[in-house]
Amino acid sequence: MNYSLDVKWFLKLGLDFNTMVDEIEDFLNINFNILESKEFNYFKQFKVKDFVLNVYTSGKILIQGACSLENRILLVKHLQKSVSHKINYDYYIGVDEAGKGEKQGEIVSGALFCKKEDIPFLMALGVTDSKSLNKAKLAEIGMELERNFIFNKVALTPQDVNVRWRELGNLNVLLEEIHFKNIQQLISKIELRFSGFTKNLQIVIDKFSSSETRTRSTMRRYLKNISDSQVVLENKAEYYPFVAGASIIAKLEYEKTKADFQVMKNWKSTK
Repeated sequence: MNYSLDVKWFLKLGLDFNTMVDEIEDFLNINFNILESKEFNYFKQFKVKDFVLNVYTSGKILIQGACSLENRILLVKHLQKSVSHKINYDYYIGVDEAGKGEKQGEIVSGALFCKKEDIPFLMALGVTDSKSLNKAKLAEIGMELERNFIFNKVALTPQDVNVRWRELGNLNVLLEEIHFKNIQQLISKIELRFSGFTKNLQIVIDKFSSSETRTRSTMRRYLKNISDSQVVLENKAEYYPFVAGASIIAKLEYEKTKADFQVMKNWKSTK
């Protein structure tokens, strides 16, 4: 088996590559017997009895062989210790969409909630930008996320998109509406289990519009108890594991609707 772990967020938080390699080597020495290690231009490789681990300068860790989910979680926890003081919130919501610019299927907003202590589990599952996953891996990780995390998704059919787009006059305004409705619904779900959690919550949205002022104005209408400082709008934000998770939730739903759309199209063409 191959397992790909994306830990770019830790690098963005200040964990440098050499320290990351040292921490991984330390973890492997504590828990396994390192048989061999090699250095290459862009990665370092460690071999133990049951698997080979490559750690890349990009923040990717590739494990080839038998490495249990439990051990992958322990590895990420070991790395997280170095940057834990920079993970400033106890709760996180990631938001991303799928289907924008596509000709088939729905536009889907996905939102995923996680606690700070859930981050190693998310990374150990292999969450990353959904565009880099094949359909089998997308389904595998997506189903794990839906089993283990609180999430929400809002989808608009192509017909609904056309109607609202004509009414609003701008696709990005429509996406703002979908995303903030989605976040609003997810917060209502979370409040049933975590009362008062919004005081220590950060929301990270994969940025889709150049007009941040307008996006934040829309946000204030929907999220009245969330301050501006709690919301991050960032391009290519999938390096945050909870945004990557939201990306997978949205893409999995989009692929389902696209398949349904194609079945319906084929059925109509035979009539």
